[in-house]
Amino acid sequence: MKNKLTVILPLKERPEFTTTWLENNYNENYEYIIADGSYSDKNKEIFLNFKKKNIKYIRFKPDINYSDYYKKMYECSLLLKTDYVIQSDNDDYLNYQGISKIINTLIKKNRNVGSGYISHIIKNKNLLRHINFTNDIDYYVKNPKEKIFENFFNNYTPLFYSVCSSKIFNKIYYNIVKSDVHFLSNFEYLFSLLAIKYGDITKVNTNHYIRLINTQDSSNLDYKKNKIIKKDYEIDFLKIKKNLFTNKVNYPKDFINQISTKTFNRGYNSKKKTYLFNFITLFLKKIFHPYLKINTLRSYLYFYSKLL
Repeated sequence: MKNKLTVILPLKERPEFTTTWLENNYNENYEYIIADGSYSDKNKEIFLNFKKKNIKYIRFKPDINYSDYYKKMYECSLLLKTDYVIQSDNDDYLNYQGISKIINTLIKKNRNVGSGYISHIIKNKNLLRHINFTNDIDYYVKNPKEKIFENFFNNYTPLFYSVCSSKIFNKIYYNIVKSDVHFLSNFEYLFSLLAIKYGDITKVNTNHYIRLINTQDSSNLDYKKNKIIKKDYEIDFLKIKKNLFTNKVNYPKDFINQISTKTFNRGYNSKKKTYLFNFITLFLKKIFHPYLKINTLRSYLYFYSKLL
């Protein structure tokens, strides 16, 4: 699997997470592009003291807004020299055994976007506990693209942390820069929609990505705050519509109203009816999954995901 994968690590502050990420994720068999959009030099100092032949560190101008982030990621996509790529946050963990399985499947099936199950974890000191997996992507695999677009938010599973061919990844970010949506949630939806539009997706029964959920998101650090109003969401989705559908023939009926209403309500209205159920579910899942060190957790998740 050597030289087949590049990991792109976008950074904005949080140097303490960067140090931990390197300790737990660096592997000499893969390529790395570090896209640093921090204000301070603390992340830069880390890589001045951690120089490796397979790490390309790039200091970008600070990420003042999401447009800067999109452009940064697109520029990184132009530098890719490997066949495949995955993006990672600096508070998360990669499961390379699962990633290798996905790449082998992509090659065997001649596909260009692959995803397994993403694990959500919590951290207590140096120990990690699996909480749950994201839903599988069966709906994307089993249905024609027109039907997926029509029912996207009733069957949404993110493809943001999928393994992509470098060509598809570049195409996705080219269109994201062109769309320039203002809200992070809409950017992640757009990434998945574009992966569906341009990609040939396959599901692999494995765990390839591990997300830490009890931490502060770097996207909340000093970005310009936008007042969350429904009209702004609708503007974002008009941009998404223009990007996705080139003519009215393949444009799902009532697309803007359906998805803007659902995402606005999903993201910013409370779900009181499901709060107790979610709390009980979370409690039960915490009982059955032990705290483990990262290497043990990777193996645990790799084999556990095969049972799903």
